[in-house]
Formats: sequence, C-alpha cells, structure tokens
Amino acid sequence: MKIRTYILGIIVVMLLALWSYTGVVKLCNMAYNMDTMHKQLFPGWIANILAYLVPFGALGTAGLLLYRVRWGLWASVVLLSSFSVYIVVYLTEVFTKKTCSCAGIFAGVDYQGHLLFNTIMLCITGIALYINYIISNGEAENRKESKQQTTYL
Repeated sequence: MKIRTYILGIIVVMLLALWSYTGVVKLCNMAYNMDTMHKQLFPGWIANILAYLVPFGALGTAGLLLYRVRWGLWASVVLLSSFSVYIVVYLTEVFTKKTCSCAGIFAGVDYQGHLLFNTIMLCITGIALYINYIISNGEAENRKESKQQTTYL
C-alpha cells in the first residue's frame, strides 16, 4: 500500500509543477497570452475570457491537487484533454497558422511532441486516479471493518 501512496504522491507533485508553472507563466506574460488568444478562430470576447480562464484554471487545478486530490486529478484530465483536442484540431489543419502559446515548457517542441507529452500525462493521471480509487476504497473498507468490530463489542 505504501508504494501506491508514493507513486500517487510523485504524480501529484508532477502535475502540481506543471499547472503551477503554466498558470504563473501565462499570468506573468499576460500581454503575450492575450495576443495569442486573439489569434484564435473564435470571437474576441471569448479570447478575453480564455486568456484569464486558462491560467486561473491551471492554478485552480494545482490548488485542487493540494487539497482535494481526486478533484485535482479530474481537473487535470479535463485540461490535458482540452489542450490535446486543440492540438489534434491544429494537426488536422483547421488552423492555417500556429496560434498556440504553450507555457514555454517545451518551446522548441512541435505539435506532435506536445500531443505526445499530453497523452503521456493523461495516461499518468489515469494511473493516479486508479491508485487514488484503490487507496480510498481501502480506507473505506478499513473504516467499515472497524465500525463492525466496535458494534460487536
């Protein structure tokens, strides 16, 4: 059971680092973030919302990972899936020019590399969700057994 806890902890720290870095970099470079959002295919008012929603969503996800691990893991799935869908849409050439401004973690990596990274992180997050489920159910069963033991005394 301890190895599962350690693995879950490592994955949560990786995701915390990813979302914290992403949120802080996008907020610190808000002018650039806003500019790239306005190069998207959607209306300007949506770009204005997304320019703030993405970094605060990343930081919110980091916060959830600290205080509500399961919710933070699910929020990570949502963010990683959203970014992956964006990349797939780009790779299908719906967008005619590069409009993405990743947080700069892999600035020299092409879209296929970003998609590979997102896919790996999605799989790792899925593993973390599974481990968290097993740990949570084990704790629930232990509570149930202890209640039954105290009832019979």
